[in-house]
Amino acid sequence: QERRLYCAAEEVLMLVENHKSEKEQLVRELAQVIVDAVNLRHISPESITAETGLGGGEGLDLDSVDILEVIISIEKKY
Repeated sequence: QERRLYCAAEEVLMLVENHKSEKEQLVRELAQVIVDAVNLRHISPESITAETGLGGGEGLDLDSVDILEVIISIEKKY
């Protein structure tokens, strides 16, 4: 019983790590799409995180046209 519980816990930890890795990969891909979509050559994609804002005077401070370009680029890619 204890052994099965230990194995189940290990499986859960592996799933969490895989999910975290997949999320990090997706954030990196989306950051590159954002940089390419609006030609943000002065910003490194690595500096963009899941918490980075796109507009509204925060984060990347993109205007509405830039945000639309990002949306179109994401739709094309995915």
